[in-house]
Amino acid sequence: LLGQLRHVFLSGLPMSAMLQFLNDVLQVQVPDPTRLSSILGRGKTNRYGLHSLCSISVVLKRVYTPGVTFKMFKSLPAKMGIDVEEINTQQIFQLLDKDNDNSLTLDEFVGGFSVLV
Repeated sequence: LLGQLRHVFLSGLPMSAMLQFLNDVLQVQVPDPTRLSSILGRGKTNRYGLHSLCSISVVLKRVYTPGVTFKMFKSLPAKMGIDVEEINTQQIFQLLDKDNDNSLTLDEFVGGFSVLV
């Protein structure tokens, strides 16, 4: 399953999946989906027209600044179809939270997620 997840992120996501991922998985509400379109429209897509994982960080920087909390993070595995016990999710979160402020900055989240995937 992790291999499939890695392939998805390496391949990229269409804009609709990016919006779904932000809203449902990260629980970041993009107030205006057309704003997402304008933000991603400036970014580069791969040869299939998909947006890379780096595009998520661009969007997060422009629409969401506090970081990813544990509450947001702990819902990620289940929403991605990965069976992980909460204790393991807590350990992963603590590992990624380099500055121990109980939230993941964009660099911590994207960098750590890239390592995990």
